[in-house]
Amino acid sequence: MAALLFIAAAWYIGWLALARATGGCSSWQQKLFAGKQPPAFTSILTALSYAAGSLWSGLLFMTWIIWLLTYFYDRLLPNTKIHPLIPINIIVLAAVFIIVAVRSIIFVQREHAVSPYQIPLRSFFSNSYLAKALRQISRRQLFLITGSIIFFTAFASWLMLISFKSDGSTVSAGYSVFSDFAPHTAVISSFSQGQNWPAQYPHFAGDGMSYHFLFFFLCANLIKLGLSISASLNLLSILGMISALILLGTLAAALTKRLSVFLLAPLLTLARSSFAIFTYLQSLYEQYGWEMSAWFTAIKYQRTFIGNTPRDEWGLWTVNVYANQRHLMPALAIMLLIILLFLPTLKTDRSFAQLHRGWLGDNNDRISTTIFASVILSLMAYWHGSALIATLAVLAVMALFSRAKLHYLITALAAVIGSLIQLRMFTSNNTGGIGIQWFWGFIAEDKSIGGVLRYLLELTGILLPLVLIIFFFAKNRSRVMITASCAPLAIAFVLSLTPDVTVNHKYVMISLMLLNIWLADLLARLWLTPRTMYKQHQSVTGRDRWKTAASIAKVFTSRLSAILICLIMTCTGFVEWHIFANANQGYYTIEYDTPVNNWIIGNTERDAVFIAAPWHYHSFFLTGRLLWLGHSYYAWSAGHDTGDRLAVEQQILSGQLKPAELEKFAVDNNIDFVIFDNSLRQHDQFTVNEDYFAENFTTATVFNDQEQTIIYSLRTN
Repeated sequence: MAALLFIAAAWYIGWLALARATGGCSSWQQKLFAGKQPPAFTSILTALSYAAGSLWSGLLFMTWIIWLLTYFYDRLLPNTKIHPLIPINIIVLAAVFIIVAVRSIIFVQREHAVSPYQIPLRSFFSNSYLAKALRQISRRQLFLITGSIIFFTAFASWLMLISFKSDGSTVSAGYSVFSDFAPHTAVISSFSQGQNWPAQYPHFAGDGMSYHFLFFFLCANLIKLGLSISASLNLLSILGMISALILLGTLAAALTKRLSVFLLAPLLTLARSSFAIFTYLQSLYEQYGWEMSAWFTAIKYQRTFIGNTPRDEWGLWTVNVYANQRHLMPALAIMLLIILLFLPTLKTDRSFAQLHRGWLGDNNDRISTTIFASVILSLMAYWHGSALIATLAVLAVMALFSRAKLHYLITALAAVIGSLIQLRMFTSNNTGGIGIQWFWGFIAEDKSIGGVLRYLLELTGILLPLVLIIFFFAKNRSRVMITASCAPLAIAFVLSLTPDVTVNHKYVMISLMLLNIWLADLLARLWLTPRTMYKQHQSVTGRDRWKTAASIAKVFTSRLSAILICLIMTCTGFVEWHIFANANQGYYTIEYDTPVNNWIIGNTERDAVFIAAPWHYHSFFLTGRLLWLGHSYYAWSAGHDTGDRLAVEQQILSGQLKPAELEKFAVDNNIDFVIFDNSLRQHDQFTVNEDYFAENFTTATVFNDQEQTIIYSLRTN
């Protein structure tokens, strides 16, 4: 219950902030859907986007408040038995409750000039913005919007719940996602069960935090407020996906003035365009010929993601990414909100010289919008760094063709300054962090221009060729937004910001998500335009019946084209949904209540650091304690020097240091214990000398029936 109250409180704070930034739903609607009388459905879409944007801007802000207060609480009272999140949440929720109560009384009295207790709820809600919008919208439009929300909710729930679950004693991650859940569950537990202030990476303790962790800190906070780890992570992931899809659909509707794209653009994003299905079918033909039963059996039991481009077997472009990287969709929701806030400043009906003079904007450009966007983006670097960079890239292109360029500049500077401050706060001097390097071609095997183009064609299918055609026939506004949508794609293929360029795939996915807006518009045009042509020839004379026949032929051809394009674009994605379900029928499961975990929780400090085998997705991390060197990939990809630390740990475990030297090293690096078990003894990277530790350090505990686990304390002889 407390966790839901926290989400509601954050939602309310976000609503207040967004209302101040936009002037309210009605004002924002007029800006997004410019015109004397916007269609009735735009009121509903604006309200939905308002709710989605408020939720995640509020959660981002509240997460930072909780983080900072718990950090200072931990610095001032470092050895208290009460976990810092408990008193801080009580204080924050109490403060929000007081704000809500006071503002509610003031609002009702101001609006109705009577006591709030004398206002009938029915009268109050019947005059609300949403109620007025519902009275104006047609049943058909309401059905499409309601059906879209149901689809978004059902798909997000299925995707998240099937891939991660827990009960009172175990935590289970599906086969296709468990790799990323190693750091996710470790980071969450380090805050909910451990005491990870200042923040350290659980698989690489003592070197700061280069991983964007705040979403997982939010999950940890909800755990402290009563949710399980799976309920916390799944709830936020589902809300994040629903919000992102709503905001994407609204952006599509604002750009195209069509309601149907509210559903089509998200659908095309979830069921990606690619030629992977055709290369897969070709492989089935080469293996089975025309034996259709063998084809259907192979597809039915397929558990490996399809495609011939590098890393396709990882599910690098599939919905698996959204189930794997749970913080991506919430970050995209924030990104789309910011784009929607700046969209009204885009003015392609003016010359470039006129736009060049419009740095300050006009009376319609609220400085409060700029302040809101600046604050949100300045807090975003450690929520999701890639989404922040993609947002700035899109806004940079939009700024060239917009008035109020100073507003864009202020927002960008705030984002950069905020990011630099966070890097200083969370990373150590030994960590490389973000380093910009020229890297042409992304992960394409053939890095010639022709090779990269062929790679993009196989990767995206008919999407990019169709977008290119649309670009040449589009109006200036659409051309600018198509170009802006391609900015993250360009970053992916020319720059590397981390040691592993593969992580640039998120920039590609973001560009494709935005470009799907114009593919959705194309499908809507092909389906709906013939209806107008047909009506023009419904009442014709006999001699003009050939015109009616021609119109019917155009209707048939146009709608058949829409169906074929839609099928070609989505068939790969639909098959990948099936593969995702197959792949996650099995789980990697770790236990909470192992004897080793219970001993660690009961006998060590919440911020204790251990040396052990380089564990990955392991029950140890559910204790909230940290490893000095765990599985190295994620630490390495974030810029940590895993190579040098591995060499030092090899020396330690082989007993090459004198006992006094090792004890001093342990004190200097805040290392408390060493765990020996069979996984360490049998690891091919280490030669262990257990006699050295048995002779020189205190045996803390022994568990012979738990892989012969022995724990030594490094702090006393």
